[in-house]
Amino acid sequence: MDVDGVTIGARLRTLRRWRGMTQDELAGLADLSRSFVSMVEHGTRMLDRRSHIAALASALRVSETDLVGGPHLSADRVQADPHMAIPALREAFQTNRLASPAVDHARPLADLRNEVFGQIAPLHQQTDYVRAGQLLPGALDDLHWHTAQAGDEASRRLALETLIEACVAAGLIAKDLG
Repeated sequence: MDVDGVTIGARLRTLRRWRGMTQDELAGLADLSRSFVSMVEHGTRMLDRRSHIAALASALRVSETDLVGGPHLSADRVQADPHMAIPALREAFQTNRLASPAVDHARPLADLRNEVFGQIAPLHQQTDYVRAGQLLPGALDDLHWHTAQAGDEASRRLALETLIEACVAAGLIAKDLG
């Protein structure tokens, strides 16, 4: 499979070499055969099983996205769609700081609190990662704004509590998705 002009096999080989591993070492850490790793690197075997992707990414200490070059590879939308939220969540985490939000305005804090506790948390519990993943990046951006702009201690505390809950939900979704 080819993503962004670079085959997954080439990406695997590059990451393996970057970690200073042999094919034998990587295969051992991922609980796969050396011949499997070799075939993937040479493009004669597809890397299309989620368990193999997860094992190799874990052994290389990189994200699955780093390994495959995009969210999830599966053509099965039920399996792949939840992973589509990960790039937006990563961007929300990378672009926001408590004192420096990525946005210059936000929805009202009460609305955000209702969204996080009334929608996102239950969606996570119901394992509706697609919908939760659609809501979380915007909520994270807006909550960072409220944290930075809060005029009084009570508002800042409420913004931080809600931001923490949103971060926990995002982290658990990412963990659940592997």
